[in-house]
Amino acid sequence: MLIPLLLLQLLRLLLLLLLLLLPLLLLLLLLLLLLLLLLLLLLLLLLLLLLLLLLLLLLLLLLPLLLLLLLLLLLLLLLLLLLLLLLLLLLLLLLLLLLLLLLLLLLQLLLRLLLLLLLLLLPLLLLLLLLLLLLLLLLLLLLLLLLLLLLLLLLLLLLLLLIRLLLLLLLLLLLLLLLLLLLLLLLLPLLLLLLLLLLLLLLLLLLLLLLLLLLLLLLLLLLLLLLFFLLRLL
Repeated sequence: MLIPLLLLQLLRLLLLLLLLLLPLLLLLLLLLLLLLLLLLLLLLLLLLLLLLLLLLLLLLLLLPLLLLLLLLLLLLLLLLLLLLLLLLLLLLLLLLLLLLLLLLLLLQLLLRLLLLLLLLLLPLLLLLLLLLLLLLLLLLLLLLLLLLLLLLLLLLLLLLLLIRLLLLLLLLLLLLLLLLLLLLLLLLPLLLLLLLLLLLLLLLLLLLLLLLLLLLLLLLLLLLLLLFFLLRLL
């Protein structure tokens, strides 16, 4: 009677080991997305450096307006650096979340293997050990649920801050466009080049916002999977 039960338990353990591969694939996808975001930020920084060079060329002609543009561009650079730091922090939180999930699944597998060994070696002590292990597993699951809720709140706060930073970047770019339109009557060719660069920068920022939304969707999917696993364990 014990042999079919043990075989069934072993099959369940194999299925759980296969489920361990899913968070690793999600982690790889998130790393690729963050790498793409970093490349976009580097491209934005290069475009801003080109804008600074062009503004230095215009400095001899229109000094007050160009000084204002220079200040706005420096503020934009600072905001981009802050955005990069927030993305790195978000990546670290995601890695921590995935590591916690893997640790929980490995702990569950170890507990089940221990139960199988106890069924084979010590049948008389089975009931007591089973109750103790289940109690320990429930406590670990509760702690993990609390930790997941805290991580979810942190991720939501970080995403809100990223969205605010992107809105500030868009406002700064609009101000730059207005100032460039004021300069258009004086230096038309150079200002046309600046306008094209700023439009390209706006498109890249919109792409960055779309990638952040995609990252939010992936995070929600990962949290749903975690809740599904935890509900199955409970």
